[in-house]
Amino acid sequence: MKKRTYSTREYLAFLSAKYEVDPDRLFYALIQAEEGKKSVCGDLSIEWRGETRDKVIFLILTSSKVVAQLSIFKEFLLEKGHPIRDFMGTDKIRRFLARKARQSSALAIRDLRSGRRRFV
Repeated sequence: MKKRTYSTREYLAFLSAKYEVDPDRLFYALIQAEEGKKSVCGDLSIEWRGETRDKVIFLILTSSKVVAQLSIFKEFLLEKGHPIRDFMGTDKIRRFLARKARQSSALAIRDLRSGRRRFV
């Protein structure tokens, strides 16, 4: 199986898509967590874990389950514009969203009814 590799921005875009959080809100939640040590964005909780000379370390959780721990360059948090949203259109993210849409539209066996003739 091919291992997926993501840039930090693309990985944050992936988390935004996976957990259905607006990418801009996720970016600003990271900034808030750095300033206030903790923030919430949708179902995600973001905690500041520490920093090095040029990076900030965050822990991202959902319902106290660890989603990710990542280090982000401080300069990324100072960027203007939409540093995560700009990566929402990458091939990896589009493939993930298409797969997610297919899975959500698929019928489960428990949803089948006798006499049904058409399946999409």
